[in-house]
Amino acid sequence: MAGKRTDGKAPRRVLLALHSGTYGRTDDVVGALILADTLLTKGMEVTVLLRGDGVYAALAGQRPRTIGLESHIDHLEAAVEMGAKVLAVCEDLDARGLKAKDLVPYVEEVAEKAIPALMADHDHWIPI
Repeated sequence: MAGKRTDGKAPRRVLLALHSGTYGRTDDVVGALILADTLLTKGMEVTVLLRGDGVYAALAGQRPRTIGLESHIDHLEAAVEMGAKVLAVCEDLDARGLKAKDLVPYVEEVAEKAIPALMADHDHWIPI
């Protein structure tokens, strides 16, 4: 669905940069992913960039329902199924002792130095 417009124009590209950790600031993570879903339904291309503590949103094996909270993974998967791309900053993973194998499989790593080009490649950048 992402990237399909009926007016003949190229799709808008939106970069959502998520910096917040998980479950202590649920509104940030869930809100960002709901925004991603909304943008995707409007025909925009969405990239979710996980930075800083935001990388925890893609940690595999989360079980927040045991404490009565929604899983961020469900929201991430929904966005990916609709066409979103999910990236995690390598240096932020390293700083937290995480590796790509610790994340859900659809997350790609990106180097910090690649972020300026990534921002330039998108029409809009929204830090959350």
